[in-house]
Amino acid sequence: MQTVRELQVDLVILSEPYKHLAGQPWETDVTTKAVIWACGNLPFQSAVNNGSAGFVAASVDGIRYYSCYAPPSLSIAEFTDFLDRLTEDAKQHHPVAIAGDFNAWAVDWGSKQTNARGRELLEAFSTLDIVLLNSGDRPTYTKGDASSIVDLTFVSTSLAKGSISWVVLDIYTASDHHAILWETSKDRNLRGPIKQTNTIGWKVKSFDPEVLLTALDSDPIETKCAEDHTKALMMRVTQACDASMPRKRVMNSRPAVHWWNDHISNLRKECHRKRRISQRSYKRPNSAVLIAEYKKARHELNKAIKESKSRCWKELIHEVDKDVWVGLTRWS
Repeated sequence: MQTVRELQVDLVILSEPYKHLAGQPWETDVTTKAVIWACGNLPFQSAVNNGSAGFVAASVDGIRYYSCYAPPSLSIAEFTDFLDRLTEDAKQHHPVAIAGDFNAWAVDWGSKQTNARGRELLEAFSTLDIVLLNSGDRPTYTKGDASSIVDLTFVSTSLAKGSISWVVLDIYTASDHHAILWETSKDRNLRGPIKQTNTIGWKVKSFDPEVLLTALDSDPIETKCAEDHTKALMMRVTQACDASMPRKRVMNSRPAVHWWNDHISNLRKECHRKRRISQRSYKRPNSAVLIAEYKKARHELNKAIKESKSRCWKELIHEVDKDVWVGLTRWS
């Protein structure tokens, strides 16, 4: 939740959430694995289609959004049935945005090969007037030295013609899947592409040169187009800066969640730093040590979050009980 507040997004699309938020504009499919969360100022405008397995749909600000999750356990027949139901619903609405974890590979979005699922998805989506937003240059899933691009984003061509941005974020999410930040607008003149966060630079006093070098120590950029090479290089430098020092923030950012504190913030920064280092350390002599350090940092972060949530909950109960007794005393 803290990451969502910091990014100041209006809508979150989730696959396989580790918990569900009560009391929030939070809709799921029948399996509870595909989620749409209206967390900003844009409410759901129409009845949510949550009667299907594999996807949930809702209209927000005139756009029909779909959150999808196709588990790897589905057979090809079951996967095809899921796609048929999804495309049949999407054909009845315009414009649309379809995103989620499809567990499908295709060279079209950066995979090394196209598997049966990828072919079925490409064939099914060819019947819709949509385009793929994935750039294909960064994995959306990373576990150890294995990575893949399975989290996909499609939008109607009319949306792609307007103001649009799409990027895989390099931030800690407590998941093997990376967070993806994207914006689209029906009006190309409404506003320019947003930045990843409401920021005006970096806090250079917190600069960590070791993390910067680690972040830049990656595979060479493979593109023949000078313009694409420049964009990829600038994105890599920006991501390296994000990893090595925090961003400056303006004063109108959303407040932190009630259980967030400076200790947790520092633990998250340290966890993020060690994750980056461990990801770059595979096949190196000290990789096991660095991975163990990252796992320890992640454990400490999760423990601190749980303890803070529990403490805040107890404090809330205490305050409620105190207010109740004060009220009873006044009336007695």
